[in-house]
Amino acid sequence: MILDIQTPRIFLPLLEPARYKGVYGGRGSGKSHFFAELLIERCIAEKIDAVCLREVQRTLDESVKKLLEDKIQSLGVGHLFTVQHNRILTPHDGRIIFVGMQDQNAQNIKSLEGFDIAWFEEAQTMSARSLELLRPTIRKPGSELWFSWNPDNEGDAIDQFLRGPSRPPESIVIEANWRDNPWFPEELEAERRLDYEVFPGRYRHIWEGDYGIDGDTFFPMEKLLVDGQPVTIDWRPDYLFAVIDTANKDGAKHDGTACAIWAKSRDPFIPLVLVDWDVVQIKASLLMDWLPGIEAQLEALADELKPRHGNVGIWIEDAASGIQLLQTAEAQGRNVHAIDSKLTSAGKEGRAIACSPYIARDQVKISRHAYDKTVKYRGQTKNHLWDQVSRFAMGQDKKDHMKDALDVFMYGPLIALGNTDGY
Repeated sequence: MILDIQTPRIFLPLLEPARYKGVYGGRGSGKSHFFAELLIERCIAEKIDAVCLREVQRTLDESVKKLLEDKIQSLGVGHLFTVQHNRILTPHDGRIIFVGMQDQNAQNIKSLEGFDIAWFEEAQTMSARSLELLRPTIRKPGSELWFSWNPDNEGDAIDQFLRGPSRPPESIVIEANWRDNPWFPEELEAERRLDYEVFPGRYRHIWEGDYGIDGDTFFPMEKLLVDGQPVTIDWRPDYLFAVIDTANKDGAKHDGTACAIWAKSRDPFIPLVLVDWDVVQIKASLLMDWLPGIEAQLEALADELKPRHGNVGIWIEDAASGIQLLQTAEAQGRNVHAIDSKLTSAGKEGRAIACSPYIARDQVKISRHAYDKTVKYRGQTKNHLWDQVSRFAMGQDKKDHMKDALDVFMYGPLIALGNTDGY
């Protein structure tokens, strides 16, 4: 580093050369500050022509120009840069300009062909058209494209490109959130705690980098909370049980397996609580090695919560790789049960319709542990259960229905609160 800049550990991989560099996450992570400091340092080290982009930029106030100006002053290098109205002249006769991609077309974007760096801020708003225009335009040998964003939707162009299954090989992509920022200010900490305590429905998107929640999702997530908060089980439940939904097929694209642990109570106000959950990528042949861990967690929770009738077993979807898991577990004398075929054959939308009355009547809640939990799954660390349940909507494409945690969420109420057929 030429300048005396202390780079947070989370960003260190981005100091290495790469065609594409991406940082996604929530508020207060320092991702924009990191890219601003890196750009200034690169400009001091060598001649750099850089373009700072947004999808829509009506005025320069909507760009990162003010952030760069502040960084230049705070780093004590103002004498090396010339700040003009619509650009910044850099050492070694370089320049930084600011462009809105929505105003570009195949002709006028050619002016960027010789640029060294393109930094796209708020990249979650970037259209597929803009990405298609930008990538072949920044073509100078050794040139880099930087992207920083707070994820909004997994179908957004930037998420499909840098977080999807076919991520470009010459890319470095990291997730950074408030806890990764060693200089996270007290003022933002107060705001974060306020959202955590008062507005939990939006907290994960704003601060933890989870996808946003659409207004037309099927399950209103506030219905899983009590006074805006997850619950603490301070009563004695009747029994605990687990639900497992296994992969449809083997292979990296299909090997998602999810589990949820539920506490059933005779309490008429909160009869069912989601206590814990997990989602993993595991080959069908290894499911029997994974099952004892679920049994051990059930027993540990039974010791902690002391349900009247203990742990009553694990319900497994009697389909796909779950068939073999059930047969093997039953042969070994394990406490497992097949989920009724009427439920497994109903499909996600059928199960959602059957499950929704229990959610609407406030009979199903989520525990603090399950609400706070995050795991790494398919390259993303977040609360996958909350994300999948909160984003489910009717009429989604089949590819959007591959939600492993969503199924175990819906099976729980249908098994514990439904009639003998699960309805």
